Amino acid sequence: MSRMNADIKLGAASPVMTITNENISTQMQKIYDTLNILASGIQTLNDDTQRLSNESIRLQSSIESITQEFSSLKLSIQEQSSFLDGVKRNQEILQQDLASLKQKVDDMQYVSYDGTLIWKITNFHEKM
Repeated sequence: MSRMNADIKLGAASPVMTITNENISTQMQKIYDTLNILASGIQTLNDDTQRLSNESIRLQSSIESITQEFSSLKLSIQEQSSFLDGVKRNQEILQQDLASLKQKVDDMQYVSYDGTLIWKITNFHEKM
């Protein structure tokens, strides 16, 4: 190969290498930008995951609290229902006792121990 031929080949290779280095540099910058975007997206997803995890823990705690409160209210309602059933039974017994006492009072008003009946005249002075 002649010296001139070598210079042409070197001269010809040099602009190709420069173009290739610039092209590689541009591609590397694009890759770097893409990696930054992806890293930012991953960080956002991690933040969202943490936020959702915290929210899930808070909601689970609320559910447990509401479940305990519900159980407590259910027990209270059952106790009140039992109490009201007892009050109802007592009221029925008292109603029967009252009816029995009324009947005894009515029966005693017309009973005579010596064979005579006693008549009660209300407002006697007004009627005379």
